[in-house]
Amino acid sequence: MKTALILLFTLMISTLCLGGGSIGWADVVKRLTPEAPDLLKVINDAFDVARSGSALRLGPHSLDVEEGRAEVGTRVPPYDFNCKPKGQPGPYTLRVEISDWDGGWHFTIRKLPKPVPLEHPSTP
Repeated sequence: MKTALILLFTLMISTLCLGGGSIGWADVVKRLTPEAPDLLKVINDAFDVARSGSALRLGPHSLDVEEGRAEVGTRVPPYDFNCKPKGQPGPYTLRVEISDWDGGWHFTIRKLPKPVPLEHPSTP
């Protein structure tokens, strides 16, 4: 019972600290251009990336907000966008996740279980 209460409390607190939110590919490009231009070039050369994706959103009780390093609502990695190989027709078949972890940026590509209808890809 004590473990269940601790788990419930943790889940309640975590919802106050972080939430989901949409983010535009253009916003991610602005961040990666000075911090990881080579990574951005690889992604843009190989993939058509959807114009919008998702990211974590800082809540009022997140450590970065409380310590003044970020504002409430700031989108932070991982950034998650649908993508497809450059020049391929059809729906998006992949998902790119971009994270800053262990002092550097990296990305992961996963195959989507079901293709997502094609929208206009971004052009940074």
